[in-house]
Parts: sequence; structure tokens; C-alpha cells
Amino acid sequence: MDTEEQVIMVYEYFQGGGLGLVAARNYKYDRKLQEHGRPYGLSIEDVKAMLLKTQTK
Repeated sequence: MDTEEQVIMVYEYFQGGGLGLVAARNYKYDRKLQEHGRPYGLSIEDVKAMLLKTQTK
């Protein structure tokens, strides 16, 4: 987790040694959601659009 850049990175350990990057996500807009739950989550752009939509009301 990189708290300065607000990014979570997931690595996979391979037998015999070594790590491989599996996923990375910027959580800047995720932190602003008050309550949200979906089994597989939203894209960063979807979260950003939801926040911008609610802020303009």
C-alpha cells in the first residue's frame, strides 16, 4: 500500500521464489464513499463519476 500515492498493489508469490504484480488500484475516490458494497467493486472512473454526480446536487 502506498499511502502517499493512494494506491493498493497486490502481488502473488510464486513457488521457487519471486513476486508478480497481480493488481493495482488507486483508492483516492473509494475513500470518499460513505457506504457502498458490491461483490466485485466498481472501476475508479465509476466511483469518480458517482461522487461528482452527488456533489453537483
